[in-house]
Amino acid sequence: MVSNWKCIKCSSDIKYGAILKSYIFTNTKPIKCNECKSLLYANKGSRLWLILAIALPMGFLDFLNSFPLIQRLSIWIIWLALVVLTYPLVVKFRIDKEL
Repeated sequence: MVSNWKCIKCSSDIKYGAILKSYIFTNTKPIKCNECKSLLYANKGSRLWLILAIALPMGFLDFLNSFPLIQRLSIWIIWLALVVLTYPLVVKFRIDKEL
C-alpha cells in the first residue's frame, strides 16, 4: 500500500477534500483517480478505525451522563467533528473491491 495521499497505481496526488467527501459524506464511495481513473477503496482497517472512533464515547456514557444535556451534545458534536476531519489522515487505500 502507498501513503495516504497518493494513488496506488500512478502515484498521483489525492486531495484531502476528495477523501473527506468520498468516505464521510457519500457512505464510503470509492475515490476515482484523476490521472489513471482507477477506483480506490478504503481498506478494512480504515473502516474499522472509523467505526471504533465514532463508538468510543459509548464507553464513557456514565461519565457523559453527569453533564447537562447541552454539554453532552457539545461533547458529541466536537468528537464527531474531530473524527470526520481526521479520517482522511488515517485512511489507507486498496484497488480491489473485496474486503
